[in-house]
Amino acid sequence: MSKELHDPLMPRGRRVGHKAPSFSALRIATIALVCLMLGGFSWLILAHDPNGGMPRVVATIEKGDPITTGSITPKTAPPSNTITAHQAGDATSPADSGRSVGPGGAARVEQQIASLAAAASGLIKAPLPHLVEESRYGLLPRRSETETPALAYARPLSRDQAQSDAPRVVLIISGLGLNPRMSELAIDQLPPDVTVAVSAESANAQDWIDRARQDGHEVLLQVPMEARDQAANREAARPLLASASPDELTDQLHWQLSRATGYFGIVNQAGNQFTTDIGGMTVLLGELKQRGLAFVEAGTGSSSLGASLAKAAQLDYAKANVVISAGLSPEAVDAALDELVEIAKRDGLAIGTASALPTVLQKIGPWIDELEKEGLILVPASSALTFLDR
Repeated sequence: MSKELHDPLMPRGRRVGHKAPSFSALRIATIALVCLMLGGFSWLILAHDPNGGMPRVVATIEKGDPITTGSITPKTAPPSNTITAHQAGDATSPADSGRSVGPGGAARVEQQIASLAAAASGLIKAPLPHLVEESRYGLLPRRSETETPALAYARPLSRDQAQSDAPRVVLIISGLGLNPRMSELAIDQLPPDVTVAVSAESANAQDWIDRARQDGHEVLLQVPMEARDQAANREAARPLLASASPDELTDQLHWQLSRATGYFGIVNQAGNQFTTDIGGMTVLLGELKQRGLAFVEAGTGSSSLGASLAKAAQLDYAKANVVISAGLSPEAVDAALDELVEIAKRDGLAIGTASALPTVLQKIGPWIDELEKEGLILVPASSALTFLDR
């Protein structure tokens, strides 16, 4: 009989020695396959969604108006805490009053904004490139198409100062650079609203101007001019002489003006002879007008032609009421300061000049402290100019 008849019955197709796969192994394989498929599907989703499917809100942000902070405002309006010097009389800005700022007005407003932005630590550093030109002696001030040094280098009034109805006092400390110790005291100890005049003939005029402006003081350049006293003329190296020809006088003035930059105008040293000469004064004021500089006159007497010729030339101009010069006793200094106060109360404005001397500086500090009690305010000299060059 065949051997197959004696073998145990077995399912068709199975071979001896092979076991069937277990159910648990089959399930594991199936789960792995499903996971692989889900992982691939998830990757496709995430590859096109960097947020990984997190909820999102999309918002459109529109560009707004420029941000303004504090006193810094757009160029189309004057700074909120300052007022340009030619507006000091009515304490309103062109934007507030509806008046046009006129040719170059935007540049003047821009310059005031720049001055204000620097006011916390000082005034803008000179020179401004568009307000200087080369000469054989060095840089000379010049007006640009929209700006003058008389405005660019002036200390701006605060709005409180401009809107105040109190009588105003201007104080100019002259002779800086001639005595280093007194110059340091004047710059460091007096408030920024005190204007300083740096001698054109000092050895380092630019250093003193830079230092004064850094401390917030506006600056005049003090230019020696011919005096009736010949001894005073000998003290100056190159005074402006009435006897000089127009070309010689212009050359002398260029030498003086090239000693430094950063001043808004000049103030005379001596000059009671020169300022009475119509020829010399016409050349001087014409040159100042051409360059956009102001002229502050001090101690020249009633015979000076300064005021009338400045008006004819439409030049920014002011004249000091009181001059406190060297050689005065402490009592005389006190009397001169008291006179300034009385003139301010009577006329609404008083301008004084004083030499940077120990006796003077010792008196000025306490005197300034008392001005507010007297109902007066101290303002820089540039704010007292009769603005004709606009």
